[in-house]
Amino acid sequence: MTDRVRDTRRTKGRQAVAIIAPVCLLCAQLLLLLFFGLQKKGFHEDEYYSYYSSNRSAGFSVPDGTWVDTSDLLRELVVEPGEGFRYGLVHRVQSWDVHPPLFYDLLHTVCSLTPGVFSKWQGLTVNLIAFVLCYILLWLLTGQLSLPWPLRLLFQAIWGFHPMTISCVMFLRMYMWLTVWVLACALLHLRLMSQDEAGRDGYLRKRLWIALCAVNFLGFLTHYYYVLFLAGCAIGYGLHLLFFRRQNPMSGRLRMLIHYGGITLLSLLATVPVYPSSIVHILRGYRGREAASSFFDLSNLGLRTGFFLGLLNDGLFGGFLWLILAVIAVLWILSLLSGGKKHSPPLLYLMLAAGVYFLLVSRTALLLGDTSHRYEMPVYPLLLLPVVAGLWQGIMFISGHRKVIATAMVGTVFGLLIVAGLSFRHQVLFLYPEAAARLEQAREAAAQNIPAVVLYRQATPDHVWYLTQELLAYPAVLFQCEDADISTGPELRQADALIAYAADGERREAALQAIAGTGRQITPLWAYQLWTAYELEPAD
Repeated sequence: MTDRVRDTRRTKGRQAVAIIAPVCLLCAQLLLLLFFGLQKKGFHEDEYYSYYSSNRSAGFSVPDGTWVDTSDLLRELVVEPGEGFRYGLVHRVQSWDVHPPLFYDLLHTVCSLTPGVFSKWQGLTVNLIAFVLCYILLWLLTGQLSLPWPLRLLFQAIWGFHPMTISCVMFLRMYMWLTVWVLACALLHLRLMSQDEAGRDGYLRKRLWIALCAVNFLGFLTHYYYVLFLAGCAIGYGLHLLFFRRQNPMSGRLRMLIHYGGITLLSLLATVPVYPSSIVHILRGYRGREAASSFFDLSNLGLRTGFFLGLLNDGLFGGFLWLILAVIAVLWILSLLSGGKKHSPPLLYLMLAAGVYFLLVSRTALLLGDTSHRYEMPVYPLLLLPVVAGLWQGIMFISGHRKVIATAMVGTVFGLLIVAGLSFRHQVLFLYPEAAARLEQAREAAAQNIPAVVLYRQATPDHVWYLTQELLAYPAVLFQCEDADISTGPELRQADALIAYAADGERREAALQAIAGTGRQITPLWAYQLWTAYELEPAD
């Protein structure tokens, strides 16, 4: 066998590994996501709203003093046979809220293919598709950055197995799809910069402009926060054109910048005819006003920034972010002093864009404990990448440029953080394992024909959606406003036992006593969010 034949076979073998390894890694990550999908036992209240916004029928209003067949409640969460693919209704319902409609269109499509069904797997299917797209985009992104193949594969493994990535998939809202458009936007800007540096202005560059317009259009229709990331990309791209393309005259650079700004603005304005409510949402909607108020209120600057940095540190880096950054700084300083590589400008552009998004979102997003991770999750991959790459390159320097050692050490560090997050730290969010016991209790009560009463507050009737999974276990439920006079019909008076779901409020105890009467004792079963469940059974 000649040396040429050996080289050819060796090259083909490497090419096969370069394709097979990422695919196998993706399959392993999808299996892990399916495992955690099985562990998801409950829903966040906003996840119920995802289904309601996507599949709403007649609209459900909470009736006081009325028994409601729970099939009426279920009807608002599923696509009725023969009523699928009603995207006009989806857009109209969503126009009453504060979000753009693309995610709801996607969820409605999956639900239309499975009429009459309400399942977590419908939302998970939508998010799993987004995960695959994110995986591909990240692979292309690290290739655009010219990162070494072992580092690219290592980063894909760290990102895909990370508890925060799994959490984003488990949360049945639009944030996984926002991540898709954020990564696509970043990739296209890097490719535009690459074309600029090569002095190309032909067919490929026009295709990139068209692709960026499409991504801007879809990103804006997924979440208005997309504009914040686009702003970070625009700042970086503007600096690139004005200060790092000195081979072109300033007039040419300014002309390119004007073209970029005009195309970007037009791609965003093109969404208005498709979804006119976006203007109202941003300028006059309650979340738009709240976001603007929070943004311009500098008194909470430290509080908000510290809150989201704390979430980032704990959720993405297991509490060791500052230690990891300190190690990277020392290693890179030593590398630079010895004549090593300088920082990669494209990587710095990504850090700038992600940093702008992170800071702007921290000024406007709701402070909701761990669930506030959702707002920053779309840029978590871009904040994780420079840390992983920086640590890898630093270890490469001190190990004499041995890729195996650098990959093993960085993989060990983040592998331990990921294993800890997946196991005893329980960092995968939005699973709600405690919901299994609540649902089982409701099913047992329904099997014993024990009536269920919902005592809601007059000011917050929409909070009954928090109980959706439990209420659907019963054939019918009585709704009573605890702020009004309580009337007990024969169904309640004749029942030996009752289950009452009472909203937390000043009138709760009085309403419970009115329902229980004199012959029953009241026993708390569980408390969740703003609700407490009680069993009302005959007194001993």
